[in-house]
Amino acid sequence: MTDTKRPWRFYGRQESKRLLKQALGLATKPYEQGFSMVRVRGRRWVGKTQLVKEIQNDAPTDWPFIYYEVPDKQKREFRHYSLEKVIEDLLKLAELAGFPEISDRLTLPVEHPHYTDWSKCEDLLLNLMRKGVILVLDEFDHAVPLELTIPVKRAVDVINKEHGQGYAGQMVVMGSHQQKFDDLFASDAPFYGRDSSVISLEQWSLRTVLEMATDQGILTRPDQFLTLWTAYGGMPSHWKRYCTGKTYAHLRTVENIDVWRRNFLEIEEYNLWSSKYERFDDRAYVELKPEHSELLLWIAQNHLKKGVKVKDIAIEGTFGNEKDINEKMVFFQNKLKLMDMVRPFDRKDFGKWQISDNNTLFQLNVFRELFENLNRETQTDLDKIIREPSFKETPILRLETLEGAALERLTAKYYEAMGDTRWVRSSVEQGGFDGDIDIMAIMFVDGQGVLYLVDAKRNAEKYVTEYRDKTMEVKTRQDNFMNALPDNDTMKTLRQMERKRVLVSTHFDAKKRKAIEKGGDFNTLDIPEMAREYGFDPGPVLVLKGTSDDEPEVDNEPDELTSPRPRMGM
Repeated sequence: MTDTKRPWRFYGRQESKRLLKQALGLATKPYEQGFSMVRVRGRRWVGKTQLVKEIQNDAPTDWPFIYYEVPDKQKREFRHYSLEKVIEDLLKLAELAGFPEISDRLTLPVEHPHYTDWSKCEDLLLNLMRKGVILVLDEFDHAVPLELTIPVKRAVDVINKEHGQGYAGQMVVMGSHQQKFDDLFASDAPFYGRDSSVISLEQWSLRTVLEMATDQGILTRPDQFLTLWTAYGGMPSHWKRYCTGKTYAHLRTVENIDVWRRNFLEIEEYNLWSSKYERFDDRAYVELKPEHSELLLWIAQNHLKKGVKVKDIAIEGTFGNEKDINEKMVFFQNKLKLMDMVRPFDRKDFGKWQISDNNTLFQLNVFRELFENLNRETQTDLDKIIREPSFKETPILRLETLEGAALERLTAKYYEAMGDTRWVRSSVEQGGFDGDIDIMAIMFVDGQGVLYLVDAKRNAEKYVTEYRDKTMEVKTRQDNFMNALPDNDTMKTLRQMERKRVLVSTHFDAKKRKAIEKGGDFNTLDIPEMAREYGFDPGPVLVLKGTSDDEPEVDNEPDELTSPRPRMGM
């Protein structure tokens, strides 16, 4: 089996692209747009640089761009860097952009002893802004130890004082270290109120991920897609590296799913061991205190699916009292976007906290030994750790468990994105009831509310081989859950709604789908059908067998998916 490399294109940032173009005034002519400082924020790997490059490619030829990644003095190759060297870099870029004369304007006679590097850099920036340059300063939080923030602030203040007259340039500052970058724009910080607009990049939506996966041929192998979704979530650079990087190229020809998973995990493990910048808490993203890392690690190992209550964390006894833990959780949720609060369905009990970021959960759960070791070491010793030779549990088994939880969240995101959805929740629990429902959703069909009760299993075969017992167990559990709801008007309305039961898996072939749906109790939904609902055609599914002796088969049997189907398994 062979698989050809497909071209990578710009996915899923059209709205952000439009907003950035608008903020930079690219719809106007040069010298008609006044100066502005635009802040582009978002964690490392989320696609900030790619967005700016797309803007640069689309910009009119008479809009000069200068892109400069501010050096990180923490890296060995830049430890002797100074503001003087930054000026040299910017002058070289200005010359390449067509402005060699700027260097001559910065040379003053020796009788000006107060013409410091700060002043020289300030004049350089002002000259670039007069020339109408769009200056991109990437990783701007690195500017602090280089003292670059001082001349940038002074230049912006000069332009604002002169009401932008004569300055047609634009300044874009970007940062991946969310704490340090945001701190520069806080109310007591140097750049407070100086940015004219802020564009925040979040991870790709599920729709964009499915579009990309269809385009790249990944959805022909739904099992592989689920593994990649579990590991990457919506992180664009991770997906791009998998699809275009040399390290992963051989995986496109691996026919056996078990072999593919093992090879995939070996690459991901090596990435984490070899570079701290691959880890979820890398210094370009966020710096965590040891107690923060330990708490995240504990939650990932013990409560990966349903989450955990603050009071239960406090009982553990190693993470502080409930007030301290609540503060940590709010920090994880608001500042880092790593956690979500899931409130109980019937609101009779405290809510639970879940790690919401797929890549963070994947790293902390599948490669837990790595992070346990990291927590024992000092920050300066992170790259000197010797790997322990054995695992208590194999990473492949942890991955498969994690994929089950990831499939539930993927399905919930799918329902959330549909226009007729009014409410959706995964891992739905109620106080005093032993058991949950994987996904619940309320949708409007022909003007009437319909309650969807969804069960998700990564292995579709279980729904068939254990059909009589498994599906009836699912139906009984769902009905018992609904009957146990509190006796109030809201829950009474919910109980009286029409119910649609859906079984979700990675992929159902035509035979499995027919075997399940013939009973009339359940409809089916899989990942390729989700893509089709979004308008993408993933093509025939290549079913990879689970042992190296098995040959792959292409599922080309007639499938009701090839003809119009009721939406969402209706």
